[in-house]
Amino acid sequence: MSYQPPYGGGAAPYGAAPYGAAPYGAAPQNYCYQPGFSPVNPAAYALFLGVDANRSGTVDARELHAALSNGGWTAFSFKTTKILMRMFDADRSGALAYREFESLLAQLMAWRQWFDAADADRSGKLSPPELSRCLRAFGFALPEPTMFEIFKAVDLDSSGSIGFDEFIQVLAEVNSLTAAFRRYDPASSGRATLEWGTFMHLVYSTRS
Repeated sequence: MSYQPPYGGGAAPYGAAPYGAAPYGAAPQNYCYQPGFSPVNPAAYALFLGVDANRSGTVDARELHAALSNGGWTAFSFKTTKILMRMFDADRSGALAYREFESLLAQLMAWRQWFDAADADRSGKLSPPELSRCLRAFGFALPEPTMFEIFKAVDLDSSGSIGFDEFIQVLAEVNSLTAAFRRYDPASSGRATLEWGTFMHLVYSTRS
C-alpha cells in the first residue's frame, strides 16, 4: 500500500510545476514585440495587446483585470485578479510578462474544467459538498468544520453557493497556506508545533 500524505496528495491544482517558478529564463520585458516572436496562443496574444497600451511588454493588475473581463471570463473581483497576479508573477516584478500572462490563461481554462466537473447540478455555482469533493480530488482532505469555515469566508452574500471567482480564491489560499505549513512539517505528517508568533506570520504571509 502506498503512503498517501494528509494533504496536497491529489491532482495538482496548478499543473505539474508549482506556480512562481520561472521556466522561461531571462528575456527582455518586451520580447513579445520583437520580430519573429510567435505566441503559442494567438487569442491570448490578442488580449494582451489590447490592454498593454504603452507596449511595455507587461501588464499590471488593472490591465490584467481588464484583459480577463474582455476575454469573456466570469467577472472577477479585483481581489481575485491580485491573487492571480501574485501566483503567476514568476520574477516578482509586480507585473506579468506575456508568457506569464499566457500561462495564467491556460491555467484558468484548466481550473474551469475542474469547476464544471464539480458542479454536479450544472447550476454554475458550487455548494459546500461540491467544493469539498473538489478539494479532496486535489488532495486536500480537510475536516468538515474547516470546510465550513473556508466556504463561509468566500460566500460573502451567504447564498450557500460560490462562483468561479470565489473558487479560485479558495484554491489559491488553501494551496498557499498548505505550502507554508509544509515548511514546518517536513515529514508531511499533518502535524507541526508552532509558536504563536510563527503561526501569525504564517497566516499573514500568505495573504494577498
